Amino acid sequence: MIELLSEQWALTDFGLERVTEPPYWIEREDILQEPAMRRDHLLEKTWLQPERERFLTDFQTAESFFGGLAQRQPPRHPLQPRPR
Repeated sequence: MIELLSEQWALTDFGLERVTEPPYWIEREDILQEPAMRRDHLLEKTWLQPERERFLTDFQTAESFFGGLAQRQPPRHPLQPRPR
């Protein structure tokens, strides 16, 4: 799955990915487990300053999406069989 959230950021199965320069991605586990730390880390980047508000909106969208997905589908080991 890939959904373009803005001109700079896309929501993918793996997390939030920057589609413009410089390339950057945030894994969904980081969005779920340490969202404030990851968000604050990115806000320190000088290249992000011109699009700061848009990034915050896109990050919040990713956080809501992956948070809802985690509630619907508990994590499982890749070799664990799917429930029937």
